[in-house]
Amino acid sequence: MLKKINISSTFLSFALISLIFGYAISNIFIILLVITGIYYIIKNKKYVLHKYQIPILLLFIYQLTTLLWSINKKSTIHHLQLELPILLLPIFVSQFPKLDRNDIYKIIRWFSIGLIIYFLSCLSNAFFIYQKTYNIEVFFYHPLVSLFNNHAIYISLYCSFCILGLINIKKPNVFDLLLICLLFLFLLLLASKNIIISVFIIQIIIFFSNKKFWRIKFIALLIFFISGWFLFLYDNPIRERFLEELNYLDFSQVLFSKDFQEYHWTGTNLRVFQLRLGYEILEQYHKWIEGLGLGASQSILDICYKKYHCEQYYSYNFHNQYMQTLVESGLLGLLLLISLILYCFYISIKDKNLFIFIFISLICLLFITEVVFFRQKGVIFFSLVYTIFFSIKK
Repeated sequence: MLKKINISSTFLSFALISLIFGYAISNIFIILLVITGIYYIIKNKKYVLHKYQIPILLLFIYQLTTLLWSINKKSTIHHLQLELPILLLPIFVSQFPKLDRNDIYKIIRWFSIGLIIYFLSCLSNAFFIYQKTYNIEVFFYHPLVSLFNNHAIYISLYCSFCILGLINIKKPNVFDLLLICLLFLFLLLLASKNIIISVFIIQIIIFFSNKKFWRIKFIALLIFFISGWFLFLYDNPIRERFLEELNYLDFSQVLFSKDFQEYHWTGTNLRVFQLRLGYEILEQYHKWIEGLGLGASQSILDICYKKYHCEQYYSYNFHNQYMQTLVESGLLGLLLLISLILYCFYISIKDKNLFIFIFISLICLLFITEVVFFRQKGVIFFSLVYTIFFSIKK
């Protein structure tokens, strides 16, 4: 009975669902997963090191070594603690019995149900706030997921993961289609430009490379396209977010200007500017190979914000996992990160593993605009899903 409970897809599903709630609940599930892994090690009287563990463990071990030369050891220790799931989950969850495709389907389905319940709760919460403020913004982006202090980007990541999984893993039934529609509505209201575009791109790739239930996939693409078309036809906060990016797109100024006191920032312009700052920091400190140390760049980045009169962005990281890794872990760390991504793509193609392809495609695209490993919700999601998907029976 213990075996059934511990390895059940429901147990792993609730570990993912816990990401919706506060950090304490997520930490409890990490402890439970570790304890379960220890139980299987003791039961089997051995520890099995799987090949897929090596790339992610190497990345963590190298980031640990940056403590030796970090310019801010206190910050590096803090971020190593934050990234502990990258070490713990592959080590211990990998000792669980192998999962099959139905287990993965159940995990994604339960996660989807959890997200839908949260979505309905968020809508109710937004409605009550709207009754007091009459501010339509409460139904969109960060204000919509203020319940449990969530971040719109990471809830969008979870929604997109479930949408693509439900559409492509097995032929959706009526209930699955309902879940997909509600999750897609949630995704649109969250208005994450990167993730909405990423879902469309990934689904197009899957449509042309995998012909299973192609009618469902075609209908999904058609719905994505029609929804996007209607969003741009009528005034709404989602349309405004996209149009603002297009109207104020100006790479030349953010790359060469010396003063941004009166500048109108957009998400894209800010991220390009942060890439510039990353290059300037590496040039100034001559840390291209080894980096400044994990988590050690923020104080330097804040100095740069002050230099260019962007004090409003104090404490903002690079909003790009690749640049964050390059600045803090150097070219060696970036090489390990890219190797991890390429390994996932290689295995997904070699084993025709659509689960891994969906997961790593979403992650590597999100890395362009977010530092996923600097948030607990990103670290746990990446580490847990990585381990689960590589545990599928061949």
